[in-house]
Amino acid sequence: MQQFDIAVIGGGLVGASFARAISGSGLRTVLIDKTPAAALYDAALDNRGLAIAYTTQQSLHHFKLWTGLSANSHSIAHVHVSEQGKFGFTKLSAQTCGLPALGYVISASHLGAA
Repeated sequence: MQQFDIAVIGGGLVGASFARAISGSGLRTVLIDKTPAAALYDAALDNRGLAIAYTTQQSLHHFKLWTGLSANSHSIAHVHVSEQGKFGFTKLSAQTCGLPALGYVISASHLGAA
């Protein structure tokens, strides 16, 4: 019987990200999911576009995942938030915030596969 320090239940984006984040910590970790890993991130089954924040991109870079993902991502330079017919709006710009991008859009299948 194998013993582990941490069992991560669920190999979705959150579970897999957490397992990746603690890899190298010296803790014996197992990731458990009822679906085979190859099927979890099949683009034909899950091709959602995800908007991730700049800080999330920085975390992916820290985990040495961003290099493989950057070619399949699109940067977000401007965001305009408003509600049709309502007073007020907000405009954000990466340049004004002093960032290379406010965030990025990437497919769930690419992110999961990484």
